[in-house]
Order: sequence, then structure tokens, then C-alpha cells
Amino acid sequence: MTFDEAVNEGIQRCNDLIRKILELEILIIKEFPDNEDVSIILRGYKEVIQGQLMFGQASPRYKSNRAPFADLRKTFIGSHKP
Repeated sequence: MTFDEAVNEGIQRCNDLIRKILELEILIIKEFPDNEDVSIILRGYKEVIQGQLMFGQASPRYKSNRAPFADLRKTFIGSHKP
């Protein structure tokens, strides 16, 4: 499995998990409309998963953009030598 395939699989799993958490949150709200604690906990889990998803989506961009930043660093360090 390549790096990009692994990232795409991770993104898909995160999306599936977010969907399941949303479905669970809807069921809990329907069954227990006065219990906000469970809903808050589920929202927290959802935010953690969404954070992982954002990181996963950023990884390929970082990987493809590393070289230009390395070039900038070399240029900056090279121009500031004593």
C-alpha cells in the first residue's frame, strides 16, 4: 500500500466514523431529548475524528509541497551567511 492509498483509506474510515457518530447522535436526541451530556460527548468525538480527517487530508499536500519549502530554506540560509 502506498502512502497516498493509506491516506485515502484513513480519510474514508474517518468519514464513515463521522457518519456513524452523527446517526448515533440523532438517535440519542430522539430517545433522550433532555439529555445534553451524551450529545456533547458525541460532538467531542466527532470533532476529534474531524481533526484526524483534516490532518489526513493535509498530509499529501505537505508531502507534495515539501520540496519548495526546502528550496526556500536553502535560499534563505544561503543568502544570510556571514
